Amino acid sequence: MMKVFDYQTDRDRFLRYNRRREIMAVVCGVILAVLCFGVLVFAWKSGIHLGKTRTIQPLNAKPAVQIANFRFQEEKVPEGYGIESVIKFEKNYVLGIRYPTMEDEDMKTLLKEDTDLLVSSIQKAFQQEDRVKTTVTLDFNIVPCGSQYMTVVYHIIQEFEDGAPAQEQISTCLYDLKAKKSIDIQEVFKDSYPKFMSRFVRDYFSKQEDLNALTEKEEFQAASDAVWNAYQRISYGEDSVTVYFDAGQLFDVSKGVLQVSVPYEDLIGYMNLNIADYHMPFVPDREIDKKRPMVALTFDDGPYSPVGNRILDALEKADGRATFFYVGNRINGQTAKVIQRAYEMGCEISSHTYDHPNLTKLTPDQISAQLDRTDERLKKFIGVGATTVRPPFGAVNDTVKRSVDKPMVTWSIDTLDWKTKNKDSIVKEITDKVKDGDIILMHELYPTTAEACEEVIPLLHEQGYQLVTVQELMSARGIEMKDGSVYYRASKK
Repeated sequence: MMKVFDYQTDRDRFLRYNRRREIMAVVCGVILAVLCFGVLVFAWKSGIHLGKTRTIQPLNAKPAVQIANFRFQEEKVPEGYGIESVIKFEKNYVLGIRYPTMEDEDMKTLLKEDTDLLVSSIQKAFQQEDRVKTTVTLDFNIVPCGSQYMTVVYHIIQEFEDGAPAQEQISTCLYDLKAKKSIDIQEVFKDSYPKFMSRFVRDYFSKQEDLNALTEKEEFQAASDAVWNAYQRISYGEDSVTVYFDAGQLFDVSKGVLQVSVPYEDLIGYMNLNIADYHMPFVPDREIDKKRPMVALTFDDGPYSPVGNRILDALEKADGRATFFYVGNRINGQTAKVIQRAYEMGCEISSHTYDHPNLTKLTPDQISAQLDRTDERLKKFIGVGATTVRPPFGAVNDTVKRSVDKPMVTWSIDTLDWKTKNKDSIVKEITDKVKDGDIILMHELYPTTAEACEEVIPLLHEQGYQLVTVQELMSARGIEMKDGSVYYRASKK
């Protein structure tokens, strides 16, 4: 039976239906808006970004890292450093970047500039050729070297979507934190460095059971040749330098990044800058009879050539050596020859600070500056810094002990040569009081001191005393000299 058309009833039903649709549309619109807002908040929090780049905080980088499968390290940065993170989305690759930052604005800027240069070189490499989709991780670790230097070691890891083996490369930057500048490898090492490293690396890998057969190949020999570029990726530690080789540089890519640690003991002769302040373990280069008595003659306030050369003449005749505590602001081109002569004779070259202040009245930074400036002068003329320090006036307190990074030497006999300026008085003070193990204080300033040495040095030699340096004296008596400790004589053990 056909339904009877009822205009009013159908119109009312139609209006109710449209009203329900409008209400549902509004509700759905609200729900959709809320969902979109939530997605945007999540993307912002997690580091996902619709644009080309976006800076993210390290602690919030995890979701983005998981999405892109970046190879960020778990290693924490040392105290005083922070981390900045950036993700860059490009056509055929995504680049995840972490780089170091510091509170100091100059260093912060320098670190950012060097990272930007490295990122730019990575981007140019990808623009030069079509590649399959790639994930690139740029990460870093910090290698400290004392209080003044540090190396940033950058790790660049490329992973390919087509399943090809991942590739890793290394880039390094050395920084002088006090000067707030980067340092080039050729500032650190002498011209002979590549030749030494070539020998060292070839010898090292020839002793590795899994690699020695490959060291005879032409590819390895060419890659380990004596050229600067082969050995420029390095970090500086406290005891050794680490040299890095990119995956595929020396051997097959499957061997990954390789590294070789070279002790400073082997490298120090090839370095212009002793950035680790490494001191060779003291080994006397002449035979000293530990059973015979010995004394250490020491001279402050030089260099002063007219007196210094007379003292060296007397020592040379008696086959003796002494320790000279030089004042830094007197080390210059005019006094260089007497310093070099003393050093070449085997005398010990030590520090009496830069301009002779009372160290107990200085701050730690001021104390360090006194010693650093003196070392810089010494290195200019003899290539090494001071072995030990004599605090002016013998003044030492806890601050000095904590701040001086070398052994400190005072004395057991004070000749008072600065006061009497009398040859006979100086000789008598020594001969009346001298005993085995004594450290005797004189000054390289007065002609009367030179006269006294010309008499007392042969006299001590005739009496059977060996005239030795402070380090020779302590070594012969089995005393290990430690940084920040004070030594005034050496007794038999």
